[in-house]
Amino acid sequence: MLERAAAGIGKAECIDDVTEYGILRRLVDVYNAAGMTEQAAHVTGRLWAMDKEVNPSDVDLTSLHLASNLGKFYCRMCQWAKAKLVLEETLRRLEEMSNVEAEAECYIHMNELETEKDKEWRRAEARTEIRERLVLKQLTLQHLHAVLKGQGQEPRAMPYCMSQGMTITGEKSKSM
Repeated sequence: MLERAAAGIGKAECIDDVTEYGILRRLVDVYNAAGMTEQAAHVTGRLWAMDKEVNPSDVDLTSLHLASNLGKFYCRMCQWAKAKLVLEETLRRLEEMSNVEAEAECYIHMNELETEKDKEWRRAEARTEIRERLVLKQLTLQHLHAVLKGQGQEPRAMPYCMSQGMTITGEKSKSM
């Protein structure tokens, strides 16, 4: 049942749709097939919100996390081509996200009335988002690495921190 939902059987319009909307639609099908109604309802709410967005091309970290998890799901089902397609698209969209640090500084310079506390809050928010992006990128690269191994390919280059068993903060991970 889960494999049919993930493969999009009976839904020809979304088989190869790797847009944010297509990934979320597929995720709703997978959640429903797995009996995870609460998660399906949450993702359905995101789909409804996307229909009403002024600019649906704006991508946030939540949707990229969902895409990365869908890629991991395909990897576990040994659907290497689909997993690779979703994960590569996730990485591409992650790279295209705006420079939040520069945007925060620009906003601070444009708004002279902000207090030092507000300025520091904006900078802290930007640093937090950068950390979250790095963690997501590392996770997605790990999933893509598994896909390439599953396809019998040796990944060309793995980030140094991953090859050394380090976490994104530079500490040695306990699993290695």
